[in-house]
Amino acid sequence: MEIHIHIPNITNEDISCKLDKILEQLEVMMAKVDELKAELVAANEATNELASDMDDLLSRLEGGLSAEEATAVQAQITELKTKLQAVAAKHTPGSVT
Repeated sequence: MEIHIHIPNITNEDISCKLDKILEQLEVMMAKVDELKAELVAANEATNELASDMDDLLSRLEGGLSAEEATAVQAQITELKTKLQAVAAKHTPGSVT
């Protein structure tokens, strides 16, 4: 069984033009996907670095702290908080353009 469809007033040139537009949009979409992948890699690297810093901090807490060590740990916690806020601000959903 064969089905023939005739669509009047559409030329091969029209079809070619529409296909070109579709391909252009596909290229734009793929570029956005590449940007998103790069953002995900950057977010992953940043969070892995922060996790490592937290592991270091936890190891320093074992066995108690002197007043000087407690001050240093407090400074490190403040630094980690700042890094986390920066990662969150940079990698907020919808911020990729």
